[in-house]
Amino acid sequence: IKKAIDNNIPYSIINDKEFNNKDLFEQQIINILKSNEIELVVLAGWMKIISEGFVNSFKNKIINIHPSILPSFKGKNAIKDALNEGVHLTGCSVHFVETEVDSGKLIIQGVLPIMKNDNEESLIKKIHLLEHKILPYGISEAGYFIRNPIKDKN
Repeated sequence: IKKAIDNNIPYSIINDKEFNNKDLFEQQIINILKSNEIELVVLAGWMKIISEGFVNSFKNKIINIHPSILPSFKGKNAIKDALNEGVHLTGCSVHFVETEVDSGKLIIQGVLPIMKNDNEESLIKKIHLLEHKILPYGISEAGYFIRNPIKDKN
C-alpha cells in the first residue's frame, strides 16, 4: 500500500472479515476489479480457493504463482509435501487459474535442487527468491496472451 501511495497507484483494501460470507466478499472484489477495468488478476500469496463464479468472471485473466513444479504437489502444503516425498527438484509455477485448484495452463516454471540440508524454512526462502524472478515474466506473458487475440488460447 505504501508503494501504491508513493507512486500514485489506486488501491483498495477489502477485508474478508467484514463480510458475512465468501460470496459477498468475492462479489465485492469482482465489482471493484470490473469497475476499474482490470485486465489481469495476479494471485500471489492469496492462499484462498476462489469460487467458480470468480474464475468465470475473469476467465483466462487470472494467474497464480504456486510453490511447486505443477502438476506435482498441488495445495497449500506443497513445499512440505515435496520434502516428505524425498524429491530432488522443486520450484515454482505461474499458471492461469481454473476452477480446479492449482490447475490451468502453465506460463512459466522455475526449478531448483533440494539439498540434503534443506528444511521447510530454507526451501521456502529459496522458492520465494525464485518466485520473485519468474512472476514478472509470467505477468508479461499473461498480458501478451490476453491482449493478443491471434495467439492460441487453448
